[in-house]
Amino acid sequence: MTNSKAIIANNISIYNQAHKLVGPVSFTIDQQQHSIITGDNGTGKTSILKAIKGILPIRQGQLTFPMIPKSENIYDWKTKHIQFVTFEDRDHLFYTKERYYQQRFQAFDNDDLTVQAYLSENGFDHSNSMHQKIIALCQLSELLSQERVKLSSGQMRKYNLAKALIQLPKLILVDNIYVGLDEEHRDTINSLIDALASELDILFVLSGKYTTLPNCITNEIALINRQPHTIHNIESIKSLYAITDHWPQTDARIAINKLTVAYGDKHIFNDFDWAVEQGDKWEVKGVNGSGKSTLLSLITRDHPQVYANAIQLFGLTNPSIWDVKKEIGFTSSELHAYFQFPNTSCHRIVEQGLHPTLYDAPAIRPDQAELITALFDYYNCVQLKERLFRVCSTGEQRLILLIRALAKNPALLILDEPFQAFDQITIDRSIKLLDSILTEEHTLLFVSHYKKYIPRVVNKQMDLDSRLKRRINL
Repeated sequence: MTNSKAIIANNISIYNQAHKLVGPVSFTIDQQQHSIITGDNGTGKTSILKAIKGILPIRQGQLTFPMIPKSENIYDWKTKHIQFVTFEDRDHLFYTKERYYQQRFQAFDNDDLTVQAYLSENGFDHSNSMHQKIIALCQLSELLSQERVKLSSGQMRKYNLAKALIQLPKLILVDNIYVGLDEEHRDTINSLIDALASELDILFVLSGKYTTLPNCITNEIALINRQPHTIHNIESIKSLYAITDHWPQTDARIAINKLTVAYGDKHIFNDFDWAVEQGDKWEVKGVNGSGKSTLLSLITRDHPQVYANAIQLFGLTNPSIWDVKKEIGFTSSELHAYFQFPNTSCHRIVEQGLHPTLYDAPAIRPDQAELITALFDYYNCVQLKERLFRVCSTGEQRLILLIRALAKNPALLILDEPFQAFDQITIDRSIKLLDSILTEEHTLLFVSHYKKYIPRVVNKQMDLDSRLKRRINL
């Protein structure tokens, strides 16, 4: 390859149907220059990766690829030599089988399709020495026989990379790879990318927010949002959050007694006790794999082992899953991964969150409609209300799911990594909102791998690494 340039973008604008996503923007990526694209929510980080891959069209400007030999057809080359790795799950076999949000926790709901079966569907050849090298570099050799649906967040990052790498691409585009990972796993991913970049002849282009980067990343393409960040009045949301007559008439929220959860010989919890009263605001802390998602899924009654344990919710010993969901506002990365609604607007996604199931459609109360409007106004995202959820950026989708949880003004608010894929402005705005509207009566469970993102209103901590409960910020 003689040309030192790999990709040149000259005043490009990117569209999804009639909706302009990016532009105009210009940048250059040299060959052997591993890069990352950064920027605020909605600036087009993911859209640029999709345009490079050919998923989204360029309507204005030019996007050229000097790295492609002139003798090659550009479309054939991009199909064969560019891989796009995303947080979303797009396995063919995964979608040809019935899937549901609770399935990861259904230990008895066997999915006989293993990691190796999914990789084989995507071209993995156990006798191919390069494929074996990629599996070893991605630390998946011991996981090939494990059921794919039960992989942890960190394992899923490695699996998605391996699935793309076994195609032996020349260019790999990786979107939001750090989402949901604690510091240790972020460092592991950085080391993995450095090893892959050193061992394989592949150009990496990442996108998203980061704290530290792989050493091989030497080029940052920073997208700037030139739209003013309007600060809207928070008082209307505070007044609506003072309305609590729809809550259960009890101070009890969660009572867990001698909780035991195991997968085969592996115990996640053993004789674990925890009590949450009305007004408590807990940080739930722990590294990836410490049991945070399992604990929260037991509380929301999505986990099958809830029925083998003594867990009281809102004073009820054995409430139905629908009675519980009626009282809980919830968002998480796992919930986001299962949100596949191709023709649903963002406003409708938020309205659906007011009901126990996605299929209920009773009329919403005037105060609920007012709160939804106030939340869209506060986040300066009124333009998203009628936009289809599927065409929004990852950060915008996560914001809509946070608004969905908040719009319920619930008796129990569970926010599991709620700021994933947010820019700093949206994070700061969200922390300010939670600190301002949550009263002494509101109950919160909050999970984040970043200490600086914990709202000041949080006053207790459950450390699942040590099983230690303590009061904080007092």
